[in-house]
Amino acid sequence: MRPEHLDALFAGCVAAAVAIAVTPLTIRFARRVGAVDQPRERGLSERATPRLGGLALLAAVLVAALVFLPVDEPRWRAILAATSRADHVADRARLTIDLDALARNHAVLKA
Repeated sequence: MRPEHLDALFAGCVAAAVAIAVTPLTIRFARRVGAVDQPRERGLSERATPRLGGLALLAAVLVAALVFLPVDEPRWRAILAATSRADHVADRARLTIDLDALARNHAVLKA
């Protein structure tokens, strides 16, 4: 194996470890802010499901990139632009759904 292939393997291992470590934190955070998908009649889930797992994956990719890509690497700009743009698009698409879910959760907590 060439050294750059080993770097890719190690970067994947680092990303996996970060994702495993950060996922429980994002689950707690999602529950705290009400970003939870409630079970529905037509849904597949039988219990409330936190919806911010993408944050753990974003953290994993960014940490692995920080460790294994040189800071002056031109790909950094592309990685940061792609992650921020994808996050922005996803947030805009889910904003109304999340606000409705927050309102329902708030009403349930107050009752």
